[in-house]
Amino acid sequence: MREEVRLAGFGGQGIILAGYILGKAAALYDNKEAIFTQAYGPEARGGACSAEVVISDEPIDYPLVSQPKYVAIMSEEAFSKYGSAAADGAVLMIDSDLVETGARLGWVAADSDLVENLGLAKLGTDQCANTFTQRLVYDYGRHGYIEDQVKSSIELYRRKRDRMEAAMSRHFPPETKWVHPLGGFFVWVALPEGIDTEALLPLAIEREKTAFVAGPPFFADRSGKRFMRLSFSFVPEDRIEEAIERLARAIRALQS
Repeated sequence: MREEVRLAGFGGQGIILAGYILGKAAALYDNKEAIFTQAYGPEARGGACSAEVVISDEPIDYPLVSQPKYVAIMSEEAFSKYGSAAADGAVLMIDSDLVETGARLGWVAADSDLVENLGLAKLGTDQCANTFTQRLVYDYGRHGYIEDQVKSSIELYRRKRDRMEAAMSRHFPPETKWVHPLGGFFVWVALPEGIDTEALLPLAIEREKTAFVAGPPFFADRSGKRFMRLSFSFVPEDRIEEAIERLARAIRALQS
């Protein structure tokens, strides 16, 4: 029996100590052979670090952890640096407050010459995409989960869109108009003439703790001061009504 464990996070979290304790416990209390290695130095204080432990019934002649069966990741940087390799069926544990659970992976379909140049550009930045994430996405798609996710996402965003539009109908000035979105994450809103959304934004943030994207950056000549973009995708569904009410109060305060 040979088990490989990788712990990773940032300096100061106790990652190195946890690896040391794990190895000691396996040796002293379970009568196993154990080797502990670390990637940590003074430059890692606050940066990514890792602790790796090999536990075996037999003497360990190769201490390197290459296909860990158990991986604990405690920071986003550590996931990018140390989360790329794991054994089939590995147990992955993450701190959901510090590690983004989405799969940050993109792909491109293009002429071979363009793909080759894009590959070279990629090598010049971060060498390659996270291989563990690639395997996750591949397996996720191979089992048809992406299609299921798309269906549930469409229904979720439809409900949020409808709730936001209904709330705007109830709380915004009656002259307000918007484009009914057939997809995407946002509603494009036109407020009554005379309202400057760039002036409205700091007021809404300061008084109502609510933000949006003002319209002028979407125009080449920075006109469109009465327009704004609202996101219905990010806000929890049960807080959309409150968010629109807060914006409506900010609008009234600006008009007064």
